Amino acid sequence: MPLRTADKTDKRRFEDDEAWLELRTVLTKGEGDRIRDLTAGYRIDQQSIGQGDAPAMVEIANRATDANRMLFECLAVAWSLGECSGQSYSDLDEESGQWVDRCIGEVLAERRERAEGKAQSSPKPSAPRGSTSKAPAST
Repeated sequence: MPLRTADKTDKRRFEDDEAWLELRTVLTKGEGDRIRDLTAGYRIDQQSIGQGDAPAMVEIANRATDANRMLFECLAVAWSLGECSGQSYSDLDEESGQWVDRCIGEVLAERRERAEGKAQSSPKPSAPRGSTSKAPAST
């Protein structure tokens, strides 16, 4: 597979009566990493952070609010409200925010489907030069 940069020109437009929203359909590697970091739920044992003697687990919750805003900031190109910023997204009423989130969800679902289709049809990566993909035969 050739290396390439993300195509930030590929867009999709959503309309609902007089409201409209234009979203990019591709995230860059860096944007995807930041989103995964914000949405990951981490579990660590208390002993590793110096809290208590029991091996109880501490769950660090994800930050969906931050992730949703970041997705909007990464993907939103233009909309019917004028300035397209994270703050204007945060200022939406709840119903409008849910519509925007559904549009973003559709773009992400289509992106996942394309990625899964490519993963199923593309050959497995070859082994790096100087290494072998087979384990040595045992005797």
